[in-house]
Amino acid sequence: NTWRNKAHENTRALTAIAMAAIGGMPFSATFTENMHTDRWIKYSFAYAFLAACFIFPPRPFVELGCTVEGLFGSWIGAEKDHFIHFHIRRTYCNVISHAILLLGYLGLTANYFGDSIMTRPVAILHGGSIKMVLLYTTWWAALIIAAVVVLVAETWRIQGWRRHPIVRALSRYDAPWQEKATSIAAEYRCVDITQFQLGTQGVVVTNSWIMCTWLYTASFAHQSDVDLSIQGSQEVSTVESADPDQILTIRVTSLRGQPFTIRLSSLHFEELQDKIMAPIRNMQDIAIKQSLGDLFLAALRSHVARNTPYALPPQQQLDRCVGCMGQPADVKVVTCMCRPMWCLECLGKWFASKQPQSRPEVWMSGESECPTCRAKFNVSDICSVATPGADATSVDMVS
Repeated sequence: NTWRNKAHENTRALTAIAMAAIGGMPFSATFTENMHTDRWIKYSFAYAFLAACFIFPPRPFVELGCTVEGLFGSWIGAEKDHFIHFHIRRTYCNVISHAILLLGYLGLTANYFGDSIMTRPVAILHGGSIKMVLLYTTWWAALIIAAVVVLVAETWRIQGWRRHPIVRALSRYDAPWQEKATSIAAEYRCVDITQFQLGTQGVVVTNSWIMCTWLYTASFAHQSDVDLSIQGSQEVSTVESADPDQILTIRVTSLRGQPFTIRLSSLHFEELQDKIMAPIRNMQDIAIKQSLGDLFLAALRSHVARNTPYALPPQQQLDRCVGCMGQPADVKVVTCMCRPMWCLECLGKWFASKQPQSRPEVWMSGESECPTCRAKFNVSDICSVATPGADATSVDMVS
């Protein structure tokens, strides 16, 4: 405080000397000179960069715990324990912390400008330049907005979250929102869920719900009355792959909930489609891009269909695939002594993983080892399984 008061006294003295020397300089010119605008701009860019890293944390920030979940994790809780309560508190902390970031910058700006921006509004508005008037009005408008945001968020917490956007979205359904929250939490703890993350947007699909989470809110649609349609697609370059990724925009409409939009990679589209009971309409006939793995599986399925089927011995039963435990083990590698243990999709994924990833054009001519006995095989050694009494020439391949 002593240093700051001394600095202010020196500034006033220098200003008085300068104004006397030149016969009186307008306030706005003196004020602008004292701001050291170049240094303030550098501080602003540095602060904006750190704030952006906190709001949209890169991997180093996540690893250091410089995120909302990392700083307030003990109060927010775990998503697995209670999905709805976790996101209610997460969005509340996001609103409060991001508003505090804005207030922190406003405080830094006021400290850098001195007390003039708060105590001399008339001089700035009437004697300042257009630039200073715009800066002053923006400063106060941002201060009011940040204060109102903090006040609204605190109202959510004080009133037991009744006015929180997530609670209001769940209240559109018949039962009280607490019962819906308990039901969603129970479904989320099940293994059989589908979950995607794209930037700050998260998509979770359970047996009954389609849920989309953002920084400050979340949307819900019950699978019993939902309608989905593809609205568009976009090619986005990624650092993981040389080929651009296709991002699909899907509109989700529910009879009881507010419509919302989800965005996901086309590589996850089939997984989403399998989990949702309603069909996903593609009214614009958008071509959905397939991954290299999907293209290889399609080619492999066509090749295996031309191979001579393997006749399952009468005393042997067809087991479930040891890879996914969902599909029957419908293929046999004839160059090994193992019984049929894999479905075509799991064995194809294993085969593709053993091929040169930078040369997909040679995958069909490559070799791999049996996942169980390590016997070498190629795609011509993979045969469909014909059960006793079935027509060996028309075996139904499980896709």
